[in-house]
Amino acid sequence: MRLAVMRRFKRVLPESVWRILSRTKRRVKSFDIVHYLPASLRRRVSTRRESAAMLKRIGSWDVGGSRAILDIIEGQYGHAESRRLRCPVDARGEALPWYTYPAIDFIRQMDVRQWDIFEYGAGYGTLFWQRLAREVVTVEHDQVWLARIREKAGANGTLLLRQGGRDYVTAIAEAGKPFDLIVIDGICRRRCAEQVDRYMRESSVVILDNSDWYPNTAASLRSMGLLQVDFAGIGPVNDYTWTTSMFFASKVCLRPGYGRQPQPGIGSLPQIAPDDEMDPV
Repeated sequence: MRLAVMRRFKRVLPESVWRILSRTKRRVKSFDIVHYLPASLRRRVSTRRESAAMLKRIGSWDVGGSRAILDIIEGQYGHAESRRLRCPVDARGEALPWYTYPAIDFIRQMDVRQWDIFEYGAGYGTLFWQRLAREVVTVEHDQVWLARIREKAGANGTLLLRQGGRDYVTAIAEAGKPFDLIVIDGICRRRCAEQVDRYMRESSVVILDNSDWYPNTAASLRSMGLLQVDFAGIGPVNDYTWTTSMFFASKVCLRPGYGRQPQPGIGSLPQIAPDDEMDPV
């Protein structure tokens, strides 16, 4: 598909996607464009002929606000870039944890510079937490995957390879201390959750990713007296929604990382409402 023909779809696609496609040096095919369409449309396409026919139909759509929303998700959040690279990154290509965007937005507002973190499951989240926290200890069962993460890891991280189920689950005991944050995002999640209460402070936080797939694990964490808050929505790479849950201990006190909380979100309209100020009575 030549660039002149592609311009018919410029108003359908997010600006970020348009930039990616217009910079490519090869001839863009209809499948390239369909790849960035919402999943509800993409599932209707199975052949090149069908993809060309779909693009012909949507070329005349009045997408208006829908295009703006797509630009926030695909462009400003970096969802298009994460799908292109097939790994959780933001719009600048920096590593993100593979949590939902609402959970990531919340995390980014917290001051975690003095936190000690333990992770079940290594990944791009390991790199993300190493940028923010004081110390990150991570256990992983996959030797090849751990080697890839080790190449990018920072000096404040400790990476443990534990390939046996029991050794993996009990790896948190090797540190011999409690943690401010415990992330459960690897294998044996139910069994890992049963370990955390022995290694938490009274102000600790636990993150359970894909908690909508692990209702029994979530219930186990709640039974420890932790307050569960769910962050459901879309996230990097995937074309479906899921839930990342956070569990807060009784004396948790999260310090904002910035002077203002909440911070304006990605794609928001930053402002101070007139009636947010105290008016004289």
